[in-house]
Amino acid sequence: PEEYDIIARIDASSEFAFKDPSFDFTWQNKMDKATERLKIEAEKLGANGIVILNTDNKIYQSTSSDGKGSVSSSSHAEKFVKAIAIYVL
Repeated sequence: PEEYDIIARIDASSEFAFKDPSFDFTWQNKMDKATERLKIEAEKLGANGIVILNTDNKIYQSTSSDGKGSVSSSSHAEKFVKAIAIYVL
Protein backbone atom coordinates (compact mmCIF):
# COMPACT_ATOMS: atom_id res chain seq x y z
CA PRO A 1 0.00 0.00 0.00
CA GLU A 2 1.10 3.57 -0.59
CA GLU A 3 0.28 4.88 2.88
CA TYR A 4 0.58 2.98 6.13
CA ASP A 5 1.83 3.34 9.68
CA ILE A 6 4.29 0.85 11.14
CA ILE A 7 2.96 -0.63 14.37
CA ALA A 8 5.71 -3.11 15.36
CA ARG A 9 8.19 -5.71 14.20
CA ILE A 10 6.84 -9.19 14.90
CA ASP A 11 7.94 -12.77 14.36
CA ALA A 12 6.38 -16.20 14.47
CA SER A 13 7.23 -19.81 13.78
CA SER A 14 5.55 -23.08 12.94
CA GLU A 15 6.94 -24.60 16.13
CA PHE A 16 4.53 -26.75 18.13
CA ALA A 17 2.65 -24.82 20.81
CA PHE A 18 0.11 -26.23 23.25
CA LYS A 19 -2.15 -23.17 22.89
CA ASP A 20 -2.15 -23.58 19.09
CA PRO A 21 -1.08 -27.15 18.24
CA SER A 22 0.27 -27.78 14.77
CA PHE A 23 1.52 -30.97 13.15
CA ASP A 24 2.54 -29.64 9.75
CA PHE A 25 4.78 -31.74 7.55
CA THR A 26 5.33 -29.69 4.39
CA TRP A 27 7.22 -26.39 4.17
CA GLN A 28 4.10 -24.73 2.73
CA ASN A 29 1.96 -25.87 5.66
CA LYS A 30 4.63 -24.62 8.06
CA MET A 31 4.67 -21.25 6.28
CA ASP A 32 0.87 -21.07 6.41
CA LYS A 33 0.90 -21.73 10.18
CA ALA A 34 3.60 -19.11 10.85
CA THR A 35 1.75 -16.55 8.70
CA GLU A 36 -1.52 -17.29 10.51
CA ARG A 37 0.24 -16.67 13.83
CA LEU A 38 1.71 -13.39 12.49
CA LYS A 39 -1.75 -12.18 11.49
CA ILE A 40 -3.15 -12.99 14.93
CA GLU A 41 -0.31 -11.15 16.67
CA ALA A 42 -0.64 -8.14 14.34
CA GLU A 43 -4.38 -7.95 14.98
CA LYS A 44 -3.78 -7.93 18.75
CA LEU A 45 -1.56 -4.86 18.22
CA GLY A 46 -4.23 -3.01 16.24
CA ALA A 47 -2.67 -3.61 12.82
CA ASN A 48 -4.70 -4.42 9.73
CA GLY A 49 -1.86 -5.85 7.64
CA ILE A 50 1.61 -7.39 7.68
CA VAL A 51 4.68 -7.03 5.49
CA ILE A 52 6.88 -10.13 5.54
CA LEU A 53 10.56 -9.23 5.81
CA ASN A 54 12.30 -12.59 6.04
CA THR A 55 11.70 -16.33 6.27
CA ASP A 56 14.05 -19.01 7.50
CA ASN A 57 14.02 -22.80 7.69
CA LYS A 58 15.59 -24.60 10.64
CA ILE A 59 16.19 -28.33 10.84
CA TYR A 60 16.89 -29.77 14.28
CA GLN A 61 18.56 -33.14 14.54
CA SER A 62 19.30 -35.21 17.62
CA THR A 63 21.25 -38.42 18.05
CA SER A 64 21.27 -40.72 21.06
CA SER A 65 23.07 -43.88 22.04
CA ASP A 66 22.15 -46.54 24.56
CA GLY A 67 25.82 -47.11 25.41
CA LYS A 68 25.74 -50.63 23.92
CA GLY A 69 26.32 -49.65 20.30
CA SER A 70 22.76 -48.88 19.33
CA VAL A 71 22.33 -45.36 17.94
CA SER A 72 19.13 -43.59 16.98
CA SER A 73 18.52 -40.20 15.46
CA SER A 74 15.55 -37.99 14.81
CA SER A 75 14.93 -34.63 13.22
CA HIS A 76 12.21 -32.03 12.87
CA ALA A 77 11.95 -28.85 10.86
CA GLU A 78 10.45 -25.45 11.62
CA LYS A 79 9.69 -22.30 9.63
CA PHE A 80 10.46 -18.87 11.12
CA VAL A 81 9.01 -15.63 9.72
CA LYS A 82 9.79 -11.98 10.54
CA ALA A 83 7.37 -9.21 9.56
CA ILE A 84 6.21 -5.67 10.21
CA ALA A 85 2.70 -5.15 11.55
CA ILE A 86 1.16 -2.18 9.73
CA TYR A 87 -1.98 -0.10 9.76
CA VAL A 88 -3.10 0.79 6.22
CA LEU A 89 -4.57 4.28 6.10
